[in-house]
Amino acid sequence: MVMETVDKILVKLGASDIDSSIGEVLMEGIIFAFREQTTDYDDDVILNGFCVVLNALHRDIVRPYLEQIYLMMKSLLNEKDTKPAKVVQQAANLHARVTWECRQEELKEELLSEFPHLIL
Repeated sequence: MVMETVDKILVKLGASDIDSSIGEVLMEGIIFAFREQTTDYDDDVILNGFCVVLNALHRDIVRPYLEQIYLMMKSLLNEKDTKPAKVVQQAANLHARVTWECRQEELKEELLSEFPHLIL
């Protein structure tokens, strides 16, 4: 519910008033929420909210978190036997969106080489 609220606020009002310190707290929060999701529901609220935040925030705020996001995706994909299938698929989808938005294609290529069964 919190992610959906953040999503709607950023879509309606934008992120121009979000400074770097608030942006950092927001990034830490969405990374934590994504990593800790445990349900296997068909709702993409967390995935979509994560992407809205990434697109809304200034690149200077997001860029330091790219490696942490990548490592989180890799960790979730490695835990595919203990995580719900939907969470693992969302991890792959989020990684694809992050690499596309940030033009970090080398990260996407590395992910695909380690997990060739994924469709990104």
